[in-house]
Amino acid sequence: MSSSDDLNKVMNNDSSDTTLPRGPRDESELRVGQTLKNRFVLESVLGEGGMGTIFKARDLLKEEMDDRKPFVAIKVLHPKYRSNDSLIRALQREARKSQELAHPNIVNVHDFDRDGLFVYMVMEYLEGQTLNAMISGGSLDGMNLQQRWNLVEMIARGLAYAHQKKVIHHDIKPANIFVSNDNNVKVLDFGIAKAMRASPDDNHTVFDQFSPDALTPAYATCEMLRWETPDVRDDIFALGCVAYEILTGKHPFNKVPALQAAERKLKPKNIKGLSKEKWNALKASLQFKRADRLAAVTSFLDAGNPRVKKAPGSSWIRGGVLPILVVILVVGGVVIWDRTQESPAKRPVASPRKVQPSLLPQEQAKVDRLMRLAELHASVGRIVEPLGSSALDAYDSVLKIDPSFPAAVQGLNKSLESCRSQAKQLVQQGDLQPADEMVKHCLMVKPGQPALRQLDRKIRRLMGS
Repeated sequence: MSSSDDLNKVMNNDSSDTTLPRGPRDESELRVGQTLKNRFVLESVLGEGGMGTIFKARDLLKEEMDDRKPFVAIKVLHPKYRSNDSLIRALQREARKSQELAHPNIVNVHDFDRDGLFVYMVMEYLEGQTLNAMISGGSLDGMNLQQRWNLVEMIARGLAYAHQKKVIHHDIKPANIFVSNDNNVKVLDFGIAKAMRASPDDNHTVFDQFSPDALTPAYATCEMLRWETPDVRDDIFALGCVAYEILTGKHPFNKVPALQAAERKLKPKNIKGLSKEKWNALKASLQFKRADRLAAVTSFLDAGNPRVKKAPGSSWIRGGVLPILVVILVVGGVVIWDRTQESPAKRPVASPRKVQPSLLPQEQAKVDRLMRLAELHASVGRIVEPLGSSALDAYDSVLKIDPSFPAAVQGLNKSLESCRSQAKQLVQQGDLQPADEMVKHCLMVKPGQPALRQLDRKIRRLMGS
């Protein structure tokens, strides 16, 4: 790719990668050659997305410090958004969250600022092209299946890190995935679509499920299209769509929005040569119902590495292997402990894990996977929240398959107690709405909880309902 092509393709947020002609469309737009905050000199237009124009800019402060890479990318909001104070505040909050996402597979966000009329975001400058451009331009044709899966894994690593930090992207699509010239993947625009959808906007532009600025229908879940609360599993569905495109060059549902695809009962075609583990993870990510979808994006990483290999202890912890080993030791390792501590005569005969005779192999595999997810959720504090993707929900899913699993029963009870404690604290703080949602969710999981029912009645009384 030529340098001029790089400038036209890099960091494009539009689904078509259409570049913006140089020069303003009205007097309120910036021009190449102008300077923001007496610091950023706009050198060229990189592209235009639904929210604004992307510029390559020279950072004069970096030049003063003799930085060898003085360039940054600046996204300047379109004029129609500049007077929308609620949206600006929401974007500022999301930008602040994005600044905390220090990960090699997430674009670095440096700042979010205003200079007179112009509201802009400063990001690292990248050279390469968007995944959208690679798919449409045939750049993936020379890659084998494993090389393509490597791209999927890098996206998954970035998303997994963000989800761990409680940040949802909410607009994963090929145009928001950037592949640099050294084949590293960067996820762009974290939280921007979520901020736009969450922005209360009574007097300005209306952002609804039909607005192209609020979401991208071909990659949005049924829940997003119904305007439900954002969830990490929305990102997982979009990742599944993007992964399928990377592997095949085609959208799994021919870009039919999820609601219509579900009505027509569309199913993705099997991918020849893809391993069973990877295909199962991909299929599970593309479920139309949130409850049926993968609960964690790390399942993509697990599918690519089905066998745990020995590694230095520090990398085990970073890679999430240690929590899984803890689960193995807690659930199944009691037998090993007994064998080393007891004489043969005193050795217990019964296994601590009683398996239902009627449990099918695929059900047993699902139970084991859900238990690992439950323990991983618990290890990072995701006991009850986010609703639908927590230890509570994972334990509940296990018990729907195997009601006699002691570890799941114990885990569910602890999660429900944690739910009651958190909800009680929210009530004391006066946050009745989130407390109400949390208690309702827990009562749906296990209705016969006296303490939760009592708390539910108290919340209803305080809310006047």
